[in-house]
Amino acid sequence: MELLRLPEPAAGIWKRTAEALHKALAQTRNAPPRWSIGGGTILAERWQHRGSADIDLTAPAGTGIDRLNTRSGGTLEADMKALGAGLVSTGRTRHQVMFKEGSIDIAELDARPATGATKAVAEGYEIDVKSTTQILRGKLERALRQESPARDLFDIAVAHHTDPDALAHAANMLDEEEVRHIKAHWKTNSHRLEQEASDKLADINPEYCGFR
Repeated sequence: MELLRLPEPAAGIWKRTAEALHKALAQTRNAPPRWSIGGGTILAERWQHRGSADIDLTAPAGTGIDRLNTRSGGTLEADMKALGAGLVSTGRTRHQVMFKEGSIDIAELDARPATGATKAVAEGYEIDVKSTTQILRGKLERALRQESPARDLFDIAVAHHTDPDALAHAANMLDEEEVRHIKAHWKTNSHRLEQEASDKLADINPEYCGFR
């Protein structure tokens, strides 16, 4: 089984919170055996192209992460604040935990494509690690919702260079109208994305500076 080595500062956040996160998973209605982790943190672990301050965790649809809300008896907010979180936002299918150095985003959704994840161990806890195609598909879906941060576009540009097959598989799950919608979103927001890349993309591997 793979030993997962997360980039900083995400690694520090995971070390601090892994036990509480697994406790939270057990409080859900239909707890899966482990969380799934994806997002730019995993791409950064694979490609070493940048640092990452955000941990993206998911559980399958129907897990019932709404049970983690304080009003439902969940202890997520109390446990995270005891570990130094400044803000914990909880909803029906999405939660966000904010720390000074980064965040944890928790969502209840099914991965697309459904297969490709592998098992790994991070700080003694088993976790499912999403495939590169699954992660890139998620970033494209975020662009469809017109929510792209600059780091998503940077990761997609690096994917074109580093793992074009995974990017092609992710893009081929979109129809032509969706592709046009994403292109229009990026074009309309090009100034914001450029400024955000300059201000917020940190710890870029010099090899990939030309992609920013």
